[in-house]
Amino acid sequence: MESPNYVTFPGLYQNKAYLIKDEPTYPVVIILSDSTSVYMDDANRELLAKILQSVNIALPKAKVINVQNLDDSLQQPIPLPARAVISFGVDFASIGQNLNPEPYQAQPHEDKVYLKADSLHEIAQDKQKKISLWQALKAIFTDK
Repeated sequence: MESPNYVTFPGLYQNKAYLIKDEPTYPVVIILSDSTSVYMDDANRELLAKILQSVNIALPKAKVINVQNLDDSLQQPIPLPARAVISFGVDFASIGQNLNPEPYQAQPHEDKVYLKADSLHEIAQDKQKKISLWQALKAIFTDK
C-alpha cells in the first residue's frame, strides 16, 4: 500500500510524486527531521540543493524522507531505494536500520553506502562541518 508519508521534490502533489513506489530507484535517499514544516523549510531546502549539486545530483532526483511525517504503523525497516543514504541529524535506527556510522564517514552496508551528518541547520552554521560533509560526499559519489 502506498503512503503519503514519504516525500519527493518537486511537485509534491503533482502526478502523485508524494507517494512511495518500490519500483523507482534514486541516486540518493535523504533522511532528515524537520518539525517546523511538512517537508523542510526553505533555507534547508536551498542548502540541501547546493549540497547535492556539488556531487551533480539535482534535488528533484533525490528521495527525501522527513521522519517527522512517518506513520508509526509503517513497516520497519523503511525501504531505501538508492545506493547512497544520507542522514542529516537522524539516527538510522529511527528508520529501522541497525547501524550507527561515525559522523561524516561513509559506511558500506550490504548494497548501500550510509552517511551520517549533523542537521542541515548545524551544517549551515559550521564551516568545518561543511568541509567534512564535502569530503565524505566526494568519497561516495566520485568513483561512479
